Amino acid sequence: MQNTIIGLGASSMQGVGDTQGGWFARAERLAQDRKMRWINRGIGGNTTRDMLLRVTTVTVHSPHRLVVMLGCNDLPRKYDTQPDRRTLIEEYRNNLNALFPRIQGTQSLFITSFPVCTTRVTIGDEMFETYMAAAKKCAIDAGYEIWDLYEELRGKCEPYWATDGLHFNDAGHALIAQAFVERFL
Repeated sequence: MQNTIIGLGASSMQGVGDTQGGWFARAERLAQDRKMRWINRGIGGNTTRDMLLRVTTVTVHSPHRLVVMLGCNDLPRKYDTQPDRRTLIEEYRNNLNALFPRIQGTQSLFITSFPVCTTRVTIGDEMFETYMAAAKKCAIDAGYEIWDLYEELRGKCEPYWATDGLHFNDAGHALIAQAFVERFL
């Protein structure tokens, strides 16, 4: 395995909601004895459009191992203050089908987004499920390993949400970091 691991995504990858830098930074600390170089390319607010524009921030580090956690910035919301930032499902699929093969590493893992509080975030359950299923299929088609965090934590997220219902709190980031290290490193 390669010694560089890159995390690509939005605010959940960046570590928003966590006082200790997020799950990716926590995983790095947990795995410090493994002599790996960790590069976090999570940028809050990014959509799949934005990630396509920054493919080279990943590919410049080849060979690499890759973990992708997109978040839900692409998903339309009921009360949306930024509807122009969202993507319709077809564009979302097209973006992912273009993105995943271009950034693929020697080992590539796609983590579905964890469930959000749909009443606080105003993304309907059906909408969320549709986008997560599409992302998961695109990742499988590109040859990625899958960690279906959405299904795994469905109905169990309340103690892990930050006050916004969109991000995880310290306990949630710790949970993801520990599971990531145990399962994938």
